[in-house]
Amino acid sequence: MLYAWGFFVTIFVGRYWPLTGRLEFANGGHLSAIKIDATACEPITGQRGPSLGLSASARYEATGITLNNKQSILLFTDGVTEAMNSKDELFGEERMIQCIKTGKGPPGGRAGASPGGAPAGG
Repeated sequence: MLYAWGFFVTIFVGRYWPLTGRLEFANGGHLSAIKIDATACEPITGQRGPSLGLSASARYEATGITLNNKQSILLFTDGVTEAMNSKDELFGEERMIQCIKTGKGPPGGRAGASPGGAPAGG
């Protein structure tokens, strides 16, 4: 097993149906995805199995949520939350969520915008 050498892998596998907004997923040791809408930014709770490589008999249960057309999810790695500043302080999940809540949208203004903020192709 990978853990014998100090290795493991986290995984988030999902299937999304855009017509219904349904997302079904299984999580193997990965940080919880974040559900984002105009009023909230919160971790998606549910089943979370062990990281890959820890046990040959590990089981992973699927769970699901339904997103409306004004909601999205953010998947991220621990490289974001474990980044450190010059004072050796972790960026952390709480700080990341606060940045999302106070942000003005994606870089460039809105999805599909060009770097100058004008609509792409226009």
